[in-house]
Amino acid sequence: MATPTLQTPKTPAQIAAEAQGQIDAEIGGQITPLQGTLTGIQQSQDTANQNMGKLFGGLMPYVQGSAQQVQAGHAAAQEAETNIFSQANQNLANLARQRATEAQTLAQQIGGPVASGQFTEGVTPNQQYLAQTGSGALLHSLALGEAGNQEAQAFAGKVFPLVQTEQQAQLTNYFNKQKSDIQAQIDQLKGSKTGLVNARMTDLQQKERDYQLQVAQQNLDKVKTAHDWTATKRTLHNDDQRLAIAQREAADQRASLTGKIPGTNKPTQQAKELTANIAHMSAQDKNTARQLGLSEKEFAQRQIGLKANAKLATQRQTTNQQQLAMDIIDQATNPQPGKSMTQTVTTEIDPSTAILNKSAYSIKGADGKVHYFVDRKVTVPGATNVPMQDPQRLYELLLGYKIPAPMAEKLVKSKLGTTDFKPGKVNYTVPQLKGMPFSEMRGVAIQLGFRPDPKRPLTKQQLINYILNARKK
Repeated sequence: MATPTLQTPKTPAQIAAEAQGQIDAEIGGQITPLQGTLTGIQQSQDTANQNMGKLFGGLMPYVQGSAQQVQAGHAAAQEAETNIFSQANQNLANLARQRATEAQTLAQQIGGPVASGQFTEGVTPNQQYLAQTGSGALLHSLALGEAGNQEAQAFAGKVFPLVQTEQQAQLTNYFNKQKSDIQAQIDQLKGSKTGLVNARMTDLQQKERDYQLQVAQQNLDKVKTAHDWTATKRTLHNDDQRLAIAQREAADQRASLTGKIPGTNKPTQQAKELTANIAHMSAQDKNTARQLGLSEKEFAQRQIGLKANAKLATQRQTTNQQQLAMDIIDQATNPQPGKSMTQTVTTEIDPSTAILNKSAYSIKGADGKVHYFVDRKVTVPGATNVPMQDPQRLYELLLGYKIPAPMAEKLVKSKLGTTDFKPGKVNYTVPQLKGMPFSEMRGVAIQLGFRPDPKRPLTKQQLINYILNARKK
């Protein structure tokens, strides 16, 4: 987990600009759909207006045609009525002439005058009545027909356009109401911008302060961790020196045991142990002591020292392992070409050599036998020349140097600050394996069950083959 770098604090103007930009983006994100809706409403209104124009435009010819048909019908009826009155007058006139002719014929037959009025008196009143009522009836029909014609023309010329105007107004009001509601929402959003910007600026200022404090604290923690890391390495070095001195002093003290508790004649615990060792010394041990030119007491003292050295040696091994692990991590995270490291190598030796070596120690093995060892420090080259920050790879690299897994995990977390790191097994490709340092590749193999044997070292290709085969199981 990388530690953030302390950045230059943002100025009030920068924070204000950031707040303005965020609010503009947020309000813009809300206004854009509303503006799209507004455009859609306008398009719907235009389409509705076009459809209404087509509807009334299509109906108008039929309305006008109906008015014309009313006018034509009235004219035809008036003409028919006029013809009827004309024909009636003609028929009455013909009848009057016929009666007059009959009166004349009768006068000629009798040779005397005949009153023609007596012959036409049945027709004359009808002629008079028809003359009186005919014009009035025609005038009345004309008035009725004209009224119907005017009504038809008024509907076509006034009422129908008025209906269209009313429908158009209702349609316009309907869409204007929708557009007004949407525009009100847009105006409300724009009106709230200033207050939102001020609130966001306050929030960003607080976050900026919190961030700067957090980064400063993290950098302070990083410095403290680095100091602790260096102090730990120095402490480990001092502990190693102290244990080495203690190991030598213990050997010198055991070589000059008095065997008596000061001020008494009682034997010390060391003297009791020494006496017991001499009493149980085997013939082979006695023979070995003679071959080495040592007395039985000196030989027994050396054996006690070998056992005692084991505890100090174990402590030194832990210290040396942690020292080496920290050097490996430092070299891997910040490679320094040409820089070497010190590694402690444990070598098993024979009992005769161990008796004469004050730094040797003995441990009873799992086989029930006592084995003798001596530790020596060797110089080894740096872990890698390529900077490494991946905690998993650092962990594998430490395993390859035989650093215990718990110690490796703890030190990687401490150095990188990756408290959530959990070691795992990575399926590296063959090219990736070939590009690894040998120790890291050995660490990958160790995670898959490989157990290093100093007597049977493996080549890089053999390790790759082991890793590939182990994955298949």
